Amino acid sequence: MKANRFFEKILYRWPVKVCCLIIAIALYLFHQASLTEKRSFVIPLTAIEDGAVQHVGDFASTVTVVVRANTEQISSVHSNQLQAYVNLSNISKSGEYNLPVKVKVADEIKVFDPFEIKVKPENIKIKVETKDLKFIPLEASIVGEPEHGYEITEITIDPPFVEVTGPASVIENTRKIYLDRIDVTGLT
Repeated sequence: MKANRFFEKILYRWPVKVCCLIIAIALYLFHQASLTEKRSFVIPLTAIEDGAVQHVGDFASTVTVVVRANTEQISSVHSNQLQAYVNLSNISKSGEYNLPVKVKVADEIKVFDPFEIKVKPENIKIKVETKDLKFIPLEASIVGEPEHGYEITEITIDPPFVEVTGPASVIENTRKIYLDRIDVTGLT
């Protein structure tokens, strides 16, 4: 009998009670939002390429990070405490991928409450190719003429080769690496 009476009291004018509950939740959320501020930062975007692939071509060099925190705490957040990156380490095949942008946050601002981060854009389209390793010979670039009566008889480069790692299409087409120009004009 008491259970029936309890449910009758709860269900009596239930639309009004639901409306009051919704208004109370809305007021609470509005009050919480008034205690926080937003601050935007434009920070550089890096690619972590520890796996079998490497990016090819250009991708967005910066992203916008919007930080939301208490009014007192937002002033102590700086752009050097945030790092945006795209992780290519888990990709093993060449292709074009739409990857999420992740943000690493410094420990001293992780403790803020409330603390919210949003990244724009959330995903970045990146073209990747498998990494290749090749030993490529070095070539000297000599310009000018030495003093009259002198001539260049031998050019020695030590080491004669360098180990180069990069996207397969770029490495495959590279036959030589030219060193900075050496001007021998008037040398004896």
